[in-house]
Amino acid sequence: MKDTANKQVTASLKYSEDKKAREVDAENKANEGDLSGVTDMVLNYQYDPDKLFSRFKDLKSKREFLDNIHKIDPTWSDSTYKARYKTAQDFAPEGKGGIAKQSLNAFGGHIGDANSLISSLQNTRSPVLNTPLNKVKESVLGQPQFIAYRTAIAAAADEYINFLLNQKAKHASDDDLAAKLQSTDTSPAAAQAMMRQMANTIAIRARAMNKSYRDQMGGKDIPNFMDPDTNKVLRDFGIDPKSITAEGESGLIKEPGQQAGPEIPPGATTRYKDAKGNIVGYALNGKYVSLTGQQ
Repeated sequence: MKDTANKQVTASLKYSEDKKAREVDAENKANEGDLSGVTDMVLNYQYDPDKLFSRFKDLKSKREFLDNIHKIDPTWSDSTYKARYKTAQDFAPEGKGGIAKQSLNAFGGHIGDANSLISSLQNTRSPVLNTPLNKVKESVLGQPQFIAYRTAIAAAADEYINFLLNQKAKHASDDDLAAKLQSTDTSPAAAQAMMRQMANTIAIRARAMNKSYRDQMGGKDIPNFMDPDTNKVLRDFGIDPKSITAEGESGLIKEPGQQAGPEIPPGATTRYKDAKGNIVGYALNGKYVSLTGQQ
């Protein structure tokens, strides 16, 4: 999406400007004998390793610098510095990991927008909830909230595919799901179930992404990985955001035939399940509401 691309460019430019300013400040201090700026950048794997190991005039000054680094962080290792520096740069805004973070959070924002409208339909018991959009009156589809809904699901589908492409994890089934989400044959209730499935897939891939980062960076999680809004959307779809960074079993991998827990609004009195135990509908104010698009 154009909006996402613009945000990526803006974030990349700001990051590059901030990094350059830090480098200049660190070098100016170093020229005056103060290596605190260089030390800080090294501890955060932000100082170019080729420049780092060539800046020392002799072995003694290099050893003194590294001894000071190890006093601050005993786990720091010059043997892994280049690899960790590369990983840190990868998660800068213009890097592959940085772009993946932006796609993940953009996806969360867009499905959050769409889900808010669907929830309002549930709360008002709107008959549109379980109606395919191609059977909804044009006058209804032309209302601002439905235009916003169609825009949000289209953007969510795009970011879903972008994130999976970035992680080299996209399959034909993902393309089919993204297309079906936007289809006019799909009701809002069915779209909500699809977004729930997408959110679970994104969470699984995000967990794998964070584990790879943690393994490389000595047990540290991806910094500022998920926005508060993304965390909220995941919780709305029954996914604990902490499961993405938690060690051990995450609970994200469901048993055969089991789906991620659906969003059931307050006041629902009965939950209807299929043969596999998945919730497919509920009763609200005496009316049956389907989560699959089927009556």
